Amino acid sequence: MFLQESISCVEELGAQTESDLLVECSINHVLERSVLARKGAGHLLAELVKRKLLPLDKYTKGLTAVLEFADDLAIDIPNVWQYFGELIGPVFCEGGVSLTELDSLTTVVKDTGKQAVVIRHILEEASHKVVSIRRSGRVWDIICDPVASMTVLTLSPAYLIFICVSGCSGFNNK
Repeated sequence: MFLQESISCVEELGAQTESDLLVECSINHVLERSVLARKGAGHLLAELVKRKLLPLDKYTKGLTAVLEFADDLAIDIPNVWQYFGELIGPVFCEGGVSLTELDSLTTVVKDTGKQAVVIRHILEEASHKVVSIRRSGRVWDIICDPVASMTVLTLSPAYLIFICVSGCSGFNNK
């Protein structure tokens, strides 16, 4: 009910020129709230991207505006990386972004050394479903970052099966 009503409000407003502010404000509003609130906001944004009411470039711009301060947020919100996973995961699960796009969405936190951590949490969120993924070149290197100590196991090149927090020897993008 809430989802449909929210989508209707966005459709009525039709202001795609400032929809990046919708993303930024939504994320900031629920970041320190409950898991249910974060996942709800994530599903709303995913549905808006899926229905093309929220252009991907505007979603990226709004998300980037928040991620730019993620390292500072981590001081007061120790689980902020997990929370970003809960917020971004639904957009990935719904096919709103591919692995390659996920890589570029999270590039803003690369200098902080947290890009692989954010991607890990997004994929952990996605692992609750069997998610069709589109293979990409560079992302496999990031996912198998030895600093983040994580491995993505796949059944085939098309399906994500399991994420193991451990070493990641033996994976490459070829």
